[in-house]
Amino acid sequence: MDIGAGEATRAKVSYELAGRLLGADEAAKAQLAEDIAGLDYSAQPKQTSQKPVTSLTGGAKQNMPSLSKLLKIAEEETKGRFAVANSPIKTGDVLLVDPPYAACLVSDYYGTHCLHCFKRLDDCENEAPVWCPKCSGVAFCSIACRDAAVSTYHAYECQFLDLFIGSGMSILSHIALRMVTQAGLDTSLSIHAKYISNEVKTVEGAVLNDIEGVAKKSKIKSRKERLNRSKKGLKSFTEKNFKEEDDEVKVEDKMSMEEKLELRAAQTYALCTHSDQRKGEDYLKRTVMSLFLTECLKKAGFFKKCKQENLEKAHLAIIELILRNLQLLQFNAHEIYETVRGAHTFSGSKPLYIAVGIYPIGALFNHECYPSAIRHFEGRSIVLRATRPLSPGEVVAENYGPHFMTRGLKERQRSLASRYWFRCDCLACKEDWPTLKQMSGDTPPYIRCPNIDCPGKFRANLQYLPSRCSRCSTPINRDLVKIHMETVNRCVKQYQT
Repeated sequence: MDIGAGEATRAKVSYELAGRLLGADEAAKAQLAEDIAGLDYSAQPKQTSQKPVTSLTGGAKQNMPSLSKLLKIAEEETKGRFAVANSPIKTGDVLLVDPPYAACLVSDYYGTHCLHCFKRLDDCENEAPVWCPKCSGVAFCSIACRDAAVSTYHAYECQFLDLFIGSGMSILSHIALRMVTQAGLDTSLSIHAKYISNEVKTVEGAVLNDIEGVAKKSKIKSRKERLNRSKKGLKSFTEKNFKEEDDEVKVEDKMSMEEKLELRAAQTYALCTHSDQRKGEDYLKRTVMSLFLTECLKKAGFFKKCKQENLEKAHLAIIELILRNLQLLQFNAHEIYETVRGAHTFSGSKPLYIAVGIYPIGALFNHECYPSAIRHFEGRSIVLRATRPLSPGEVVAENYGPHFMTRGLKERQRSLASRYWFRCDCLACKEDWPTLKQMSGDTPPYIRCPNIDCPGKFRANLQYLPSRCSRCSTPINRDLVKIHMETVNRCVKQYQT
């Protein structure tokens, strides 16, 4: 059997399958149990070295372990909360490594990726992919992933996966359900009581105390009035209980599992929903979906431990919780992708969208059409890296999809307004920067004013080059412009080859 080839894990799975086929033959089952116990794991090949985990540049913030100390969270009335450079940032610095609060695999990849960790099943070198004990629609990369899923969310979702796919339900609706099933009934009811029924719109110390801006003082006061800050576990989240930021001991290491869940829930349910801007039709559709998903939970036995006298309240609470999830996911979810490489390192590679997740700290990064940070994924975690140097006080923004180099101003504004309900006022939009296609024509490209504090720009046409900037009157060096243009052209040629 596989054990002779040094594949003890694969052999164990085969033995377990054989045990199911033996039926009522107790003697054969006993012999099989002895064989399984005698598996020689020393014959297995050595595990391949794991890829090192990406660490945050400058270390992690005490009160936001997913965020680098190079950043801080600011707040303005028109922009909400957003990330700002707290120290000088260099190109390539890792600014965020954030695990998802919840994430779901796209159904098209149920047969090719692990349902739990999203790993490609083809990449399982030392372990055989395993199945769900009750359905044949999904697979897992390991027994550990299977057990983690089956013991929590998959126990309730398993029997309804075909219905979810056949109904055309969106993946955001699935994540709204996953946020409930992974937590369980008791925790979900607790979250509802703290963040929905009491209309709690801000968050406890760990998130709130890192916000700087006009609304900070009023929100802290409001929070104090509405919540009992002395509740066990919450005191550890406030800044006054932390040592200085230079202390390398992470707060997460001192937290119990309940405290970690409290922190993640506080961060997640503080995200925007724009509920005050929604119309009745929008609420109706999301309420119908919430009712449908709650009915599925009823059939799956999600409420079986709930006392009869509390059952109706529990049903209503879960409906409200899923409704809130559907609202916040609309604006805060991230597509999770893996990069499929082609013959050419850059032009031949493309992102493959395989899942969607909700990242409570990653969602705090605002959009700009010329972003200063770019994201990629390591397993389920989102990683943000700086794409250019930034000075303290500069906004650190990512891109939600529309980039100025590929899409014009009107198209970008229309896309962002319809999808995220805001009008972008980044520099690329204010100055209507040309797209890459427009820049690759015969028309000379724009060059920024040599004065870094000036937003002015001019055409790099050496025949009609101005002697001074039209905004700040800074002298323009003709020879320097020529050198810059030669450098740009050389880089473009290198990229194309």
